[in-house]
Amino acid sequence: MDEESSTGKALTAWYQEHNIAIYDQEGQIRSLYDILTDVNKQWGSLSKNEQAYYLNIQAGANQTASLAAILSNFDTALQSTETGLNSTGSAVRENEAYMSSLNKMGLTSLTAGTPLEL
Repeated sequence: MDEESSTGKALTAWYQEHNIAIYDQEGQIRSLYDILTDVNKQWGSLSKNEQAYYLNIQAGANQTASLAAILSNFDTALQSTETGLNSTGSAVRENEAYMSSLNKMGLTSLTAGTPLEL
């Protein structure tokens, strides 16, 4: 975070005004995900003008629409991420069951590149 530029100063002031920490306890900048999670908690209670101001200073004119879409759909993004993380275990279990059935049928030699003898 460039706290010397006018944009950096404006962002720092905005985060301070909304009690959102941009640095962790070790003085390192927090992840954008963590910061946006905190912004999202307040997003619905901000006026349209406050939202527009934040979007403009955080994302700039060219990326305002993208950031607005993220914040407007943040809960959906969180649910999608959680679903994706939880489904990883399901895919592994399905693959293990499939490989187990191949073992029972004696077909694992196919995966090793040796021909199947009938």
